[in-house]
Amino acid sequence: ELNNIKDTEIGIVKKLTKISNYLRKVGVLKDLPILDDLVLWYRNWLGVSNLVNMEKLATAKMFRRSLKVQTDPYVLYAWTHMCRFIAGRISNNNVELSKEKLRNSIEDIKKIMFLDANFIIDELTKHFADCGIVFCVVQHFTGAPVQGAILQLTDGRLALCMTLRGSFAGIFWFSLMHEIGHILNGDVDNDKELIDYSDSVDDGRERKADEFAREALINSNDYRRFLAKGDFAEDAIVCFAEQQGVIPCIVVERLHKEDIVPYTMHTKLKKRYKW
Repeated sequence: ELNNIKDTEIGIVKKLTKISNYLRKVGVLKDLPILDDLVLWYRNWLGVSNLVNMEKLATAKMFRRSLKVQTDPYVLYAWTHMCRFIAGRISNNNVELSKEKLRNSIEDIKKIMFLDANFIIDELTKHFADCGIVFCVVQHFTGAPVQGAILQLTDGRLALCMTLRGSFAGIFWFSLMHEIGHILNGDVDNDKELIDYSDSVDDGRERKADEFAREALINSNDYRRFLAKGDFAEDAIVCFAEQQGVIPCIVVERLHKEDIVPYTMHTKLKKRYKW
């Protein structure tokens, strides 16, 4: 009664159980078995006077809204804050975003996909830091079906947070290039938040970001010639991927997405990350 805690806030804290467990795992949250104490902790950590307010605050700029996967505004808001918290602990010397450096780094970023999976995050972090961007891969949770998010930190730095939702390498790299497209296209110049969901909607900025991602990974003219040949055998896919400077699963994922070949074909060429 003293802290005006009602059952509604207790219910919200229960929805955040998986996030609470993760925050305990990484040492951010101490064990608070009493839910009232946990409500007070979340109020303080999230900077809200009442956890109910999270629903309104979660209605920031949202792109690629999923119509199939349900979104929980409380989980989404806590997840977004967690991204800011994790990214804020990463140090880099460049605060100013350099779109020119980012644009010129595309081919170098593509080369990283050929590295052992254990080195990919560190190398991406270095490349993005050189462009003035804080990069991190953050755990995803049910209720926040997010592929990636671009957030502005309190110190003015831009943070690019990716998830491994689905875990397929092809999806990860396409989503990463999609986020880069948003940055280079100026979609985040005036927005403090840009959240990309798992399924796209008919939005002009989304289409442009998708077009950028497709072109960055595979040259469109070369792709049309590849399709015209009609040879989608494993050897042909591996050869074409090599010509484009990408790992084979990038080509396979696109062929699957565009229904050129069935999803049952070339599954051995697909790759999963388990960071």
